[in-house]
Amino acid sequence: MRAFKFGGNLKGENKMGTNNISEEEAKKYILRYGWQPVVVKGSGKIFDTKKDDRPLNYFLDDIAKCHQEKLRVAIVHGGGTEINDVLKANGLPIQFAEDGSRITDMKTLPYVIESMAEVNQSIVEGLQSRGVNAEPVRGTDVFSVEAKDFDNLGYVGKLTGFNSTLSSKFRFNALKPEVAFFDKASIVPVVNPVSSDKYGRVFNINADDAATELAVARAARLIMLSDTPVRNNGVVIPEIDVVGMELQKLIETGVIKDGMLKKIMACADAIERGMKPMSVIDGTKKDSLWNELTTDSGSGTLIYKGPEKGEY
Repeated sequence: MRAFKFGGNLKGENKMGTNNISEEEAKKYILRYGWQPVVVKGSGKIFDTKKDDRPLNYFLDDIAKCHQEKLRVAIVHGGGTEINDVLKANGLPIQFAEDGSRITDMKTLPYVIESMAEVNQSIVEGLQSRGVNAEPVRGTDVFSVEAKDFDNLGYVGKLTGFNSTLSSKFRFNALKPEVAFFDKASIVPVVNPVSSDKYGRVFNINADDAATELAVARAARLIMLSDTPVRNNGVVIPEIDVVGMELQKLIETGVIKDGMLKKIMACADAIERGMKPMSVIDGTKKDSLWNELTTDSGSGTLIYKGPEKGEY
C-alpha cells in the first residue's frame, strides 16, 4: 500500500463497491488522514439534472457522509452544461478560446452569473436537506482576480490572490492529527468561483483553476469529479507520476491529451507550490468520492509528483 494513501487506486487491486467495504476500512482512512482538508471540484454532467439527476444525488450523498464523519471538505463548482443550455435557449453563441477559456462578453456574462448562482443554490439546498451545514460562498469573498485577456476573452478572470475567509469561518486548515476532530462537523463551504475585481467588474473564473488555487492555499488534497475518467484501453489508470516515463508514454500514444493533459500538468505545478496529490474520479458513479477517500482500492486516478511520495 502506498504510504500516504488517502484514496486513489492501487495497481493489482480490485474495485470494491460500497456493500463490500468494511466500516473498519473506512475508519482507518478517516482516523489516519481526516485531519487533512479536501477540496472537491465538480461540474459538467455531474450537475446536469435535466438529463440525469443521479450523479448530483451521488455527489450530495457522498459529501453528506464526509460531513457526518467530520472530514474537512470544501466544494468548488463549475456550471458549463447549464451555461451552454441557457445560451442556446437565448440564441447566443457558445465560444471557447484555444486554452479552453469560455469567451464571455457583455451579452453572455449575465447568463453565466445566473447559471452559476443556480448551480450553487441547488448544491447548498441539496446538502442542507441531507443534514449538512452547507453555506454558499461567493468567489469574490475568497479570491482576488483581474482580467485574463480582456480584448480576446472578455469577462474571463485569472486569480491573483486568496484571502482567509475559508480559514477563519469554515475552519478549513490542516490540523495536527491529535487535534483534528471537532465536537461538531465543520461548515461545508460551496464556492461559486464567479468573482469581481477591485473595480467591481465581474469575471467568470475557470472552476478547475479556482479549486486548484484553493487546494494550494490550504495545502489540501484536490479531487476532481469528471465524466471522463483517466482510462487506457477502457481501464481506469490507477496512478500517474507526472515526472515519470509512464506519463510521457500516455501522452505520446494519445491516451492523455487536450483538457485532461492540461489538468494533469496544472496539477504538477500546483504540487510544486504545496498542494497535496490530486485525484480524478468518475463523478457519474455511485459512491465514487466516498470510495476514493476511504478504501484501499479507491475509485479513480491518483496524480502525484516524484518518487518520494511521502506521508499525507
